[in-house]
Amino acid sequence: IIQKNDPDFVCFQEVTTNFINLLFANINIRNKYKISGNLIEIMSKGYDVLMLSKLNSKFYIVDFPSMMGRRLLLTEIFIPNFIPNFNNV
Repeated sequence: IIQKNDPDFVCFQEVTTNFINLLFANINIRNKYKISGNLIEIMSKGYDVLMLSKLNSKFYIVDFPSMMGRRLLLTEIFIPNFIPNFNNV
């Protein structure tokens, strides 16, 4: 889906270690996208949220007070005269 649609951003929820391994086994995805967050932290947690970005992005994580350890992942971009293509899975 990612390669076919070529989005500027891809947002994932409930990302697991197995999913990260599958995603980054694809060399085209690894070379084209910047990844939000720390993969080692995501893998040690068991699951988390993740964004891929082709654009110069600044990522922020906000912890939610919950029993599930939920976090909000934000990105900030500013590109004059450009409308990015956002996708959510």
